[in-house]
Amino acid sequence: MANPAGADVAWGYGILDVARAWHALPGAGLPADAIASSVQGDAHDLTVHAAITAPAGSTGAPLNAYVVAVLPTNELFTLHQGQWLHASAGIQAYAPLQAGQVLQVPIFEHWSHAGAGLGGTALFVGYGADLEQVVQQGSFRLVHVLAP
Repeated sequence: MANPAGADVAWGYGILDVARAWHALPGAGLPADAIASSVQGDAHDLTVHAAITAPAGSTGAPLNAYVVAVLPTNELFTLHQGQWLHASAGIQAYAPLQAGQVLQVPIFEHWSHAGAGLGGTALFVGYGADLEQVVQQGSFRLVHVLAP
């Protein structure tokens, strides 16, 4: 994968490759239908949605859905209550999620990022009791990478 303009030269071997490698491991990550995504359009008119289905057998602490954008500059942003927030204050949950529930997540609706320098931004969606559990259990998925 080519590095986006202004990105560290190691970007192509970074977070996207780690996520792909993790999900390629036998038994790692999510059930195939736990997180589905829909992408339409291009940099001038982009719509991205995700649907999270927490397994019905999920018990214990209440679950949360997370949406994280990783910019090529390695900055993190989180989608919380419809607003993108810089993750310097911590990754915020998008919404609570019940076991067996399907949660529809509109990430972008007819959004234009052309010329904004956001090409290569990776969008991840996941769920768990907290962010630590999301990472430990691999219950996240790369849903889209913004085109330049």
